[in-house]
Amino acid sequence: MEPESLTITEVRIDGRDAGSLYIKPTFDRRPSWLTLFDGALGEVVNIHNASSAAIWTIRAGERTYALSFGYGRSLLRPGTWEEDFGLRVTLNAVDPLRIRSIDRVKFDAISQHSQIQASREASIVEFGLDVEQDILRAVTGKPRDASLATQLTGKDALKADVRLILSDVPNFLIRLTEIFHQDTYKEHFSWVDQVSEVRDPTVTQRLDEELITKIRTRNFDRLWLAIPDRVEWEGVAGFKYRDTHKASVHSDVYFPTFLEEQGEHFVPSIETFKRHRRIYSISHENDLTVSSWAFYRCIYCEIDSDTDTFLLNNGKWYRVRSDFLALVDNSFDEVINRDLHLPEFCYDKEEDYNESVAENAPDTFCAMDQQLIYLAGRDGIEFCDLYSSTKHIIHVKRYRGSATLSHLFSQGVVSGELFCMIPEFREGVNARLREAFRIANPSQRPANEEFEVVFAVVSKSRNPLKLPFFSRVNLRNAVQRLRAFGYKVSVAKIQAAEGARIT
Repeated sequence: MEPESLTITEVRIDGRDAGSLYIKPTFDRRPSWLTLFDGALGEVVNIHNASSAAIWTIRAGERTYALSFGYGRSLLRPGTWEEDFGLRVTLNAVDPLRIRSIDRVKFDAISQHSQIQASREASIVEFGLDVEQDILRAVTGKPRDASLATQLTGKDALKADVRLILSDVPNFLIRLTEIFHQDTYKEHFSWVDQVSEVRDPTVTQRLDEELITKIRTRNFDRLWLAIPDRVEWEGVAGFKYRDTHKASVHSDVYFPTFLEEQGEHFVPSIETFKRHRRIYSISHENDLTVSSWAFYRCIYCEIDSDTDTFLLNNGKWYRVRSDFLALVDNSFDEVINRDLHLPEFCYDKEEDYNESVAENAPDTFCAMDQQLIYLAGRDGIEFCDLYSSTKHIIHVKRYRGSATLSHLFSQGVVSGELFCMIPEFREGVNARLREAFRIANPSQRPANEEFEVVFAVVSKSRNPLKLPFFSRVNLRNAVQRLRAFGYKVSVAKIQAAEGARIT
C-alpha cells in the first residue's frame, strides 16, 4: 500500500526519535454473511466489522525493522523484508527437543503443503521429516533461553511471545538480529539450507528475465516443457498450444514446436506465459479438452549462479545449495545403467512396447505389464513391466514430468518391498511368469542381491537421460529404500523413435 494513503505518526521514546507508525484508516463494514438473512429478520440488526492495520518502522543498530499490528503486514510491499528471518531466528534459538508445530512442503507426485502439530513438545525427528524431499517453511517451539520468549514462531516474519515495554523494543530487535546471524541451527537443522523456495520478487524477476533470454535465444539446455500434474495417459490423444479446433495436436510438449506455432513475430514474456498461453490435453474419444495448464506452470528450468542453482518447477522458483545439488547429481550418475540395452520405442502405447520386447526376445524377457496381483486390503499391484532372465525387474515409463516419474519410482518401491516381504505376492508373480522365468521357491524370502530394479525412462531426446532436479531427489530416495532391502538399482534410457506418438 502506498504511504500516502496511510496516517503517519512519529514515535518517540524518552524524547528520542523511535521511527514512525503507519496506520491504515479503519472502515466499518456490514458482514457479508448477514446478507443470508435479508428479508428474514423481524428487526434491523446493526452489526459491523472493523479491521485494524498498522506498521511501526523503527531503526535499531544497523537495520530498519517493521513491526506489524492487526493486519499490518498487508501494508508492506513484497520484497522489502528479509526472507526467512523469522525461521532462521527460531531455528537458532529454539530447543530442538521442544518443537510444537512445523509447516512443510513435500515434493512427491504432487507438492504437498501441510502443517504438523504435536500434542506435546517433541524433537524435530518425531515429526517424520524427509530431509531431502521436504522444505521447512515454519517452526513453532520454545527457545533454550527462557529470557528471550516463552514461544517463537518463525517463517519470514517472527512471532515472539514476550512481555516488553516500549523502551525495551530496540534492544530486543538488536538481540534478534544477533541470533539471526548465528549458525547454531546447523547442529540440528543444517538440511534446511539444501532447498528453499524463492519468495523475494526482486530475485524471481531476475530469474524470469534470464528464463526469457534463454527462450529467445533458443538455449534449451536444462530448459524444457513438462505437464505438471499426473495425467491418465490412456485417455489422452495429445496436446494443443491453442484452444481451437484447427490447432495441431502434438504427442508431447516441446519448446521448438510451441515457438513454431507462435510464429516469427511472437515475443515471449512472463505475463504472456502466465495469463495468455495455456497447454491443453485432448481426449482420445472426442477431441475435446480434458485439462489445461498455464504455460508458465509447464516450464522446467535450471539456472546457475555463483554459489547456488535456481530451479523453476510447477510455476515456482527454488534455490538449491551447490553441495546438495552435487550430491544428488553424483547419486544419479552412479545409478545410470549403461549395460542394459532395451529396444527403441516406436509404439503408441507402453503395453504394446513391452509385449513386443517380450515377443521378439522370448528367452530374455517376459512381459508383466498390467498383470495385476491382488492382496488382501490392497488394489491390484504390478510386479513390473518386463522381467528378464538375468533377474532385471524393469519398470517402463514415458517421461511426462515429475509427477509421472514420482509415480514410477513409487511403483518400483512398493513392488520391491512386497516381493521381498510377502510370500503371497511372490506366488502371484510366479503364477504370471512363464515357466522358464519362475522363482524356484516363492515361499522362501529371495536373495535380493541377485535382483536389479531398473527404472527405464522413455525419452525422445538424443542426449543422455536428464531428469528434473526433484525427480532426481525422488529417485535417490527410492534407490536408498530399495537398497535397504538388498536390491541393486539402476535407471536406464529407452530411446523413442522419431514420430512415435506415445500415450
